[in-house]
Order: sequence, then C-alpha cells, then structure tokens
Amino acid sequence: MSELFAPLFQLFDRLIELLPLILTVLVVVALVLRFGLAALVKLKQRWLNYRGKRGLNPATWFKVQPKVYFEIEGELLANPALVTAHTDSNAHMHPRESKEYTYDPAWLSPHPRAVRSLAKANRGLARGKVYKVKQQVSEASKFFTVYELPESQSVVEKAEKVPEDETEKQKEKREKRIACQLQRNHFRIDVPLDGRDPADVRKLEGKMASQLGLHSLQEFPSGNAFYLSYAAHRTEPLDVLTAHKVGIEFFENYPAEAPYLLPLAIRQNGKAWFLPMHHTLIYGMTGSGKGSPLNGMIRQFAPFVNNGTVQLYGIDPKASELKPYEYSTLFKDVVYENTDAQTVIKQIHTLMKMRAKTKTVDVANANLGRSLEATRENPMIVLMIDEFLSLLIALKGMKQEGAASMTLLTEILAQGRSLGIYVVAATQEVDKELLGRMRGNFANIIMFRQLSEYFNDLYLGEGARAMGFDSTKIPLSTKANRYAYAGIGFVGSSDFRWG
Repeated sequence: MSELFAPLFQLFDRLIELLPLILTVLVVVALVLRFGLAALVKLKQRWLNYRGKRGLNPATWFKVQPKVYFEIEGELLANPALVTAHTDSNAHMHPRESKEYTYDPAWLSPHPRAVRSLAKANRGLARGKVYKVKQQVSEASKFFTVYELPESQSVVEKAEKVPEDETEKQKEKREKRIACQLQRNHFRIDVPLDGRDPADVRKLEGKMASQLGLHSLQEFPSGNAFYLSYAAHRTEPLDVLTAHKVGIEFFENYPAEAPYLLPLAIRQNGKAWFLPMHHTLIYGMTGSGKGSPLNGMIRQFAPFVNNGTVQLYGIDPKASELKPYEYSTLFKDVVYENTDAQTVIKQIHTLMKMRAKTKTVDVANANLGRSLEATRENPMIVLMIDEFLSLLIALKGMKQEGAASMTLLTEILAQGRSLGIYVVAATQEVDKELLGRMRGNFANIIMFRQLSEYFNDLYLGEGARAMGFDSTKIPLSTKANRYAYAGIGFVGSSDFRWG
C-alpha cells in the first residue's frame, strides 16, 4: 500500500521543500500586480492629463503630463477642504444594500493619498452608506490643472557656484537638476470657475498655499475669463531680469550674424532678445541704463565695421557716452559741438541723396530698391546721437541755421532706412512738440524707467500700462541697491534686461 502512495508522498515532500520558493514567487507576483497596476493607473491619468496636441506624428501618441505636476495635483487633492469646495460628498453616497460589493481600494485611484484623506474626513457622514470616494476625487481633479509657468511669469532660482573644473557631462547634469528644481518649486495652477463667483474661488487661496507649503501664490491675468490662473512658488522667486546681468559672455555666446539683427539683451524668459535694425529711440531718466543698448550695439557692429560693411557716426552734446570712442577706429567721426553736429548731419544727408540718385532698380526681378544691402561699396550708416533732446533744443536755438539742420535730420529719419542709413537716439526727456514728425519714424522704442504714464503709452502703444508694460513702475536704481534695476525696460510689448 505504501508503495502505491509513495509517488504522492515524494511529490508532497518536494512541495514542502519548494514551499518557501512558491510563497516568494506568489508574494512577488502580488507585489508586481499591486504596484504595477497602480503605476499603470497613474500613467493612464498622466496620459489623459497631457496638455499638448496629439496628431499624426507617433512621437506625440505616448506623451504624458510631467510627473512633478501630476504629483502636485495629487497634493492639492489630498486636502479634503479643497475637494469638498468643488464637489458635494453627499452626491457620491447612497444607502448600502445587503449584498452590494463595496471593496474599492484607494491604490486603484490615480491619487490614492487624496482618496484615503477624503474617506477619513467623511467617515462619520459615510457610516452605513456606500461612499464612492474615488469618483469624488476624480471629479475634483478636474478643478486643478498644474503645469509650467508662462514666459510672462518666468523666474529663476538662486545661482549656485559652478565648479571651475566642471566637465560637459557634469554641466549637463547640473542644468538638468536645476530645470527639475524649477519645475518643482515654481509652477502654474489653473482653477476653472465653472460658473462660480471668482471671489468664492479666491477664498481657497490660503488653503492651496498651506497645503503645498508655498512661499507665495499670486493670481495673474491669463486672458481666459473661464478660470483663474496662479503663479505658485515654493521658494522665493527671483526675477530673471534682476538675477542675471548681461556681460561680455552674452556677446560671446550671441555674436551678431548680420548687422540687421543684433542680439542685445535678455528677455524675461531668460532667452536672448534681438533688435531688428531700424531707427531707434532710447528713452529713460538718468541712471536708468540708456547707455547699455548704445554700447551693446557698438560691440555687435564692431566686426562689420572692421570688414567695411558698417560705418558709425556719433553726436554727443555732453561728451559723455560716446567720448570713449573718440580715438577708436570704430567710429568714422564723433563730435560734441553743435556746429560739428550740423556738419555730420549734412554729410550723412548728402550721402543719402547720392544713394537715392544712384540706386539700382530692377523692375523685371521685382527689385525696387526699397532696401539697400550693406556692402563695402554701400555700407550701412548708423548715426548715434546721445542726449537727443539737448541737440534738438540747441538746433532750435540756432534759428534759421539750426532749423535747416533739423529739416535734414527729419528727412534722414523719413528716407534713410531704405537707403541703409539709420538713426539711433538716446534721451532723458521727450517732448512731443519738439520731436514733431520725427517721432513717427522711430520704429524701435526702447523705454527704461521714466515717470510719465502718458509718455509710457504714447511710445509703447495705447493700453501698454494696462497690459503690464509700465515703465513708471520700474524701481529706481541707486548705489544703495547696487543699481539692480538699471537696464530693465520695455520694447513695444517685450520686457528685457540690458547689462
């Protein structure tokens, strides 16, 4: 008999020997199913949360919401008060039936922490009922959208010391770490109004800030009336324009490739800003940084001056900003006296008229001569004038002789661009009447700190202040604050940072 069951006993013994291994495999499989399934649920939600566009390009099919923003949304939902402010708990409860299956684990939700937190908060209310807490959390998740800050709200972290012997690989890792840190500490939160009074949504700002441990939470205009947008900061936000200075490394990294487009400044998003060459008026009170764009342009023009495709002329009534270039080879001429200024203006006007008479027009090839290319034979001429209003006042005081020079200057501004002749003028004051017809010919307006709301919108465009482009709000730069705001200003509707 024993011989008959001997194979079974051997099999049983073998199973006993393998039992630890079997149990281990079962545990591993259970853990894989538990955490793998939970990961898939979260991944699916991140795929649904992706804010970009999906098209025919297969590369977009598998794009998902960045993990850091998904986790921040989960943190917000973990506050029961924020969830119940947008959803009704009673709407997700119903009486329990005797044979109703109620097992619904939190880990099967994309936001398990929020499910557990809300279930605990509503434990008394849900007693004797079936509480679809996952459904409520899912509904509430539609009221919080977290993603990157727009360029208008860009900030930077405190600069860290860069090792002198840093390799390219180490630099790449450091930059990646900084980028991740920026995402984690500075982000945008959108809250849909869904027909509610914005004041009711704003009452939740304190709960949002405390839940995420924010340094600050600031509402900003998004241009969409259907939701409120917030710039959220976990650490102190530093303005790109005050944190970064434009130094020699900027010009080394962004050399001008052509004299028609000059890299000169840093925009608020940290990217380079390029000046398209045209007649340019630089306006700002003393100490605001007007000299920075002048000197930046001279530096960017230098290679083209050296190869003969650009010629620079300077008029500086106070002998201050352009004085250092008096003996350099960069300027064909720099003058300070009013009579010498008249001579330079007349010389450039004569050159302009000569170019107008000799320019080539090729109708057959649609070349109407409206834009003269800079060559050694016909170089770009740039007349830089510092203290522009002082020059105009002086010319006006010279009566008929000065009026003639102002007429020539007005013609240069009206006709010079198409003939490769440009005027770049800097001034501490602007006078609408004194500038007269000249004002309309300055296509580029660079405005630093100044005190007139009227002039702000006159030169930057109607409604500029209302859109946030207000030069009167740029703080005063002094020795006490190390001239932190010198060189910050606006060009049309774009803010930037000069060195």
